[in-house]
Amino acid sequence: AQRLGELQQLEVELLRLIKELQVKKNRLSNQLGGGQLAGGGGQSGAATFTDKTRNWLRQYSWLDSAPSFQDLGALFEDRLYGDQRVKLPVSDYVYKNRMQDSEEWDNWIEPVSLSGAMDLAVLVDNAIRMNVEEPDTEIIMAGVVDRLFFDVIDLIFRKVDPRMRLPVKRQRNSAEYSITVSKLRPDFMLLVGKALLLKGEDTASHKHLDDAKLELASKMADWSAAYHGLLEYMLCYAAAGVELQFCAMQREDSSVVSDVARALILSNEFDRLCVIHIALLAYSIITQQRHQLPKQVRPLGLEVKRPRGCNIQYFHRYLLKRVELAEDPLLAPIAQQMEAIYAAAAACEYIIGGTSVRTTHEGVYSVELSPVATPMSGPPQSEQELAAAIRWVLGQHEKGKRGIMYCM
Repeated sequence: AQRLGELQQLEVELLRLIKELQVKKNRLSNQLGGGQLAGGGGQSGAATFTDKTRNWLRQYSWLDSAPSFQDLGALFEDRLYGDQRVKLPVSDYVYKNRMQDSEEWDNWIEPVSLSGAMDLAVLVDNAIRMNVEEPDTEIIMAGVVDRLFFDVIDLIFRKVDPRMRLPVKRQRNSAEYSITVSKLRPDFMLLVGKALLLKGEDTASHKHLDDAKLELASKMADWSAAYHGLLEYMLCYAAAGVELQFCAMQREDSSVVSDVARALILSNEFDRLCVIHIALLAYSIITQQRHQLPKQVRPLGLEVKRPRGCNIQYFHRYLLKRVELAEDPLLAPIAQQMEAIYAAAAACEYIIGGTSVRTTHEGVYSVELSPVATPMSGPPQSEQELAAAIRWVLGQHEKGKRGIMYCM
């Protein structure tokens, strides 16, 4: 098995060297006046290796919007086992070899000569030929997941259309502040900006998937609109031994880890291909989820100065609003009216509530507002915009979600 692994790595390295030589050959050809280097009779003596992974990704069925939490299961099932599953490119040699084993492979793979997606084919070849056994440590399991999952994410980032390119950052066992309990560290993290959008837990072979799922939930802090805006759920995975389960954690109750796909056995070749399909789908989902993130992340404790002597300071569960009443003679009666509104609306869960309302001897009015909502781009500029905002809130209520509005 060790010798086979060395041969596979050698094959990957040879493909990389062939590509580098082709680039150098083309560069030299251009320097000679645009003519081709001859391998005999004025024709090229070697096959041209031009990677077309970008074209393959351009034809992939990317999502137009973020799917709802309820639709995730059906979406994953269709992309992995249904009509929406696409054939992954592999080297012509691997395709021919696998087709001799079973015609079932024709439902999963196609020769790279059809698409020219060489870089993607190298990763798929590696996934098929990989020898996965029960790992002795979490580190070994983490390496397997990285090769099957994150390497595909990284390739997509480098090859996808610039309009879909995400500022994705991978971290492992690092401190994370947007949604993780203090002093705890997820094993795997994908962040877009400062918001954690996908995480995973790797456990040793003697543990069970339920243990990894328990770690996913136990490290989850309260959702904060300051980081995650209107995000409905977070994708995640749990790994134990050769088992890998992709899940999602819902904003409404992040103590529950819900499966979104069948459990995968990484010693199975077809299941390893499923991980590549999930990487493609996860990137597509995250690409759409980024539109649900706040346009501007406000770190906890940040103080923002607003017009008319108003200062807003952001905390995890509330924001503190202070107003210097001496800045404008109209502010004092407005503050009294707002205090009466907070008292009258205290029992309504759909309105941001004001607590700890007080005015100091120095003439500073302060109130704690909670929950922390997602800031709009600005206050409604017309009755039509205000009506549209109200319709959105009412629509959230009809869907069983909490829609909250407050004009600062």
